[in-house]
Amino acid sequence: MDHLKLIKFYDTNELLLFDLQSDIEEKNNLALTHSNKCNFLEKSLDTYLHNVKAPKWKPGITWKSGTVEKINSFH
Repeated sequence: MDHLKLIKFYDTNELLLFDLQSDIEEKNNLALTHSNKCNFLEKSLDTYLHNVKAPKWKPGITWKSGTVEKINSFH
């Protein structure tokens, strides 16, 4: 699975999944046709972000207007 790339948009919960081995330009979204892989990678991403206490996206946050400490929302 090293050749797969998952992109998650937290504002819309949209998921994009690309096979970088065969689609380097990321034109073919595989999220719907490979839902099991997509779900596995999404759970892995969410677990990782929780474990590292990554800042969590919230509506209204503009990353340029404040520091992470001021945002104070974590996975």
